[in-house]
Amino acid sequence: MHLNLLPPPLVVTQFGEGEGHPFHGNQYTGGYGGSAEVTEAGRAGNAALTEQFVSPGSGSESDTNAYLTDQLLDRAAADPTNHLHEEVAAYGKEFAQSGADPYAYFTHAFLHAWGWGYFNEPELRVALLWGATRELHAAPDEFQKTDSLTSDRSEVVNGALDLTDNYGDAIAALVAAQYEVTQEELRLAGITEVTVFRGFDPEEGTFHSGENVDVNARALSSWSTNVEQATEFGSTVLRMTVPASQVFSTGATGFGSFLEQEVVVINREHDTARVIKGDEYDWPPSVLDQKTGVVVGPINGDWAWA
Repeated sequence: MHLNLLPPPLVVTQFGEGEGHPFHGNQYTGGYGGSAEVTEAGRAGNAALTEQFVSPGSGSESDTNAYLTDQLLDRAAADPTNHLHEEVAAYGKEFAQSGADPYAYFTHAFLHAWGWGYFNEPELRVALLWGATRELHAAPDEFQKTDSLTSDRSEVVNGALDLTDNYGDAIAALVAAQYEVTQEELRLAGITEVTVFRGFDPEEGTFHSGENVDVNARALSSWSTNVEQATEFGSTVLRMTVPASQVFSTGATGFGSFLEQEVVVINREHDTARVIKGDEYDWPPSVLDQKTGVVVGPINGDWAWA
């Protein structure tokens, strides 16, 4: 079964590879994607990231913001054309309060947009997704109908295109910095794969526990190492094991919620996930209290790995 996780209202049709695509010319190069199967490495990666999320004194949003800001500064300093610095400075001049550090403001704006972009400044979130398509060769994202890319573009897509035109290199640099920071953290932790979970409410179709589905997600999509947390986002829950190279960020490295134990996954064309909870009555009795409907079993219990 093919599962579409692309949320409305920013989804109708996909940009092709022609001039309409904001990053025309950046060819997706493929790479193996997520698997519905559980591996020892995936379980170990899940446990290692979970430990980071629950350990006292782990990273905070201010820590990750400062670290990513430093990484962006380093990239700007290494740019012989000074173009990256000019874009960040121009963004700060247009949007930040007087006297604010443009690099810190730029980083914070996009970190905040990831968590709240559906409700506040969604054009930043869309521009970030396009940056992932460009910089990380994520499978092309899909957006609201923009066949001619003229007057029928939505306000959000128009805003994202303006951001891309004016600050596209800075956005791409932030995407690259976040990815490299995350990959180094995963390498130091010995993580080669990680199993993650995602909850959603299907708009159509019926999903049953145990079936595998092909996942069509945004260029970057949110998952969690905590299956109980995933249930907060919908009645159907997926499990997927991805290689470390497919992890863009975690709540401990930058983009993503620390409290939700979020893992941001790069979309690939061949992602497959296992439905571990379909309709409401598919819960294992030991996990769901049939009278109250409250999850009472252990977090990431055996049922989540079956």
